[in-house]
Amino acid sequence: MKYQRTEFEEVFADVAFESDKDNSRLEVPISRKTPYIFLTFIFLLFSFFWVRTLWLAIFEGEQWSLIAARNTERVFPILAPRGIIYDYSGEALVENVPIFRIVVDLTRMPQDKNILASQLGYIAKSLEIPQSELEDRLAKSESSTNLVLIREVKQENAVELSLIQAQNDIFWMSIESVPERVYRDSTAFAHVLGYTSEVTKEDIGSQANYLPTEEIGKTGIEASFDGILRGITGKNIFVVDAKGKTDKTFIEQEAKSGKNIRLTIDSKLQKALFKSLAQETKKAGARSAAAVALDPRDGSVRALVSFPSYDNNAFAQGISSEDYSKLISDNAKPLLNRVVSGLYPSGSVIKPVVGLAALTEKVITPQKRISDPGFITVSNIYDPSIIYTYRDWKAHGSTNFVEAIAESCDVYFYTVGGGYGDIIGLGIDRLAGWLRQFNLDKETGIDLPSEVNGLIPTPEWKEKEKGEPWVLGNTYHLSIGQGDLLVTPIGLATAISSIVNGGTVYKPKLIESIFEKKDFENKTEGQVINKISASEENFNWVKRGMRAAVNSSEGTAKLLNQVKVSVAAKTGTAQVGSKRTHAWIAAYAPYDDPELVVVVLIENGGEGSIAAAPVAKAALDAYFEDKDQ
Repeated sequence: MKYQRTEFEEVFADVAFESDKDNSRLEVPISRKTPYIFLTFIFLLFSFFWVRTLWLAIFEGEQWSLIAARNTERVFPILAPRGIIYDYSGEALVENVPIFRIVVDLTRMPQDKNILASQLGYIAKSLEIPQSELEDRLAKSESSTNLVLIREVKQENAVELSLIQAQNDIFWMSIESVPERVYRDSTAFAHVLGYTSEVTKEDIGSQANYLPTEEIGKTGIEASFDGILRGITGKNIFVVDAKGKTDKTFIEQEAKSGKNIRLTIDSKLQKALFKSLAQETKKAGARSAAAVALDPRDGSVRALVSFPSYDNNAFAQGISSEDYSKLISDNAKPLLNRVVSGLYPSGSVIKPVVGLAALTEKVITPQKRISDPGFITVSNIYDPSIIYTYRDWKAHGSTNFVEAIAESCDVYFYTVGGGYGDIIGLGIDRLAGWLRQFNLDKETGIDLPSEVNGLIPTPEWKEKEKGEPWVLGNTYHLSIGQGDLLVTPIGLATAISSIVNGGTVYKPKLIESIFEKKDFENKTEGQVINKISASEENFNWVKRGMRAAVNSSEGTAKLLNQVKVSVAAKTGTAQVGSKRTHAWIAAYAPYDDPELVVVVLIENGGEGSIAAAPVAKAALDAYFEDKDQ
């Protein structure tokens, strides 16, 4: 028998095939460690879950319960009534009046656009406003939680909306009764009280505790003491179901009213000053003015008026865009508080300060007479052929200290300020130093927003700001309140008050007390800014000059001699252009025992003795009308 030859590759393939068959049938025993490892893993896994459950239940249970509660609760703030602001005598200047408004919870708004549109339609129909207006307000909301949809609705609308809300499941809407500010004599007190208005995105960014549905003080006392007047907001809890509908409500925290404030303001004087300032400003053909009255004994502000004014109720009750645009586009700037934010050359009202400096520095004696032909001339130090002439408003002849203040003699103050003839004047360094003693280059610190610093020019300032050297003429101009000198009415009133009281520069005080109940008032004290380094005798010489301005035949403030108490004063006419002048006056009374300083400015009003003096007279008449002197 013949056998077919077998190739080597076939033998190798058969062997490999048999080997694979054996391996496929082979049962490899499991290692003894494997079950233990598996059981250990299962045990550890269940132990972890058991321990974690115990930890959550025992140690974090309360926290997670709160989180769960928050998922079913919605917090609506209960706005606290703001504190009441009173005048010095206890008369309320503002009150809280309850109104109804519509607030929406943006987190509970229907996701279905058709449902939302239908519900907005019901609301719009009830309020008789376009539905698109409501949709725009929702679209423009800067808040992600709550939004005041309608700021104020009538009581009958509020009742109707409550029925519509219940009938149509508008659970995301809340009709609230909240207090609204109503200001009395709003235009007369606007720049003192300020106003409240809705919180903006910027407000919330600056204060973490502001709520998107509350109103805060925006300017005036309302802003400066917002934290005191606001009180403590309460919490109204809405428990909602899975669909977002309200299941029940309860009050978690009652709102606490803000504290009350009693101002130093005298309402009668404030209204009289506002009325007279408005009348005399219009009579002078001017558009803007400012006036302030201080008690020189402690800096208390008895009246503060900026004209033109505005109706702060318009802001507190929701000013329209059109009305707001008119206010901010008005060239007379009714929103500007000129008493603290206006900067003006002082004119001759600064002369009592310069005079006190000259006496104290022994530049002049009260009896020394200076000849005033109506001007002085000074030669250029580099070219004597160039002559500079510095004019007075009239020729006063031979003049002493008292007469110089009473008659507002410019040549006299050119001489004692910059020097002339045989008299070496104060010079710019001493002159600027004395003006700084009276705090005229700084804020007074009055409790009102937006106060600005005054400006006392110096050689260093002029070189830096104008790139020019200081010359003698600059010192002459500064000596009579001209040139680059700028003051605020409140700063000038503070300076004059410190002359009147014998040298104490007080911070103007607007707050008499802060209290919750009138029986427990926490009264404030006057704060001293500086003490002027001058003798009582020199202060008295200055005051004699101011008295002579009223009761002498050549005095510039003779109109005030008609007031029933003795008055002292200094007028000023500050040049602000080739043909324009600001009218100033600073007056105080009674002369022997001062209790009121009045400073009046009428922008572009002409002469102080003509335009500003009648305002000061009206203020003094009103203040002393019922006082026995």
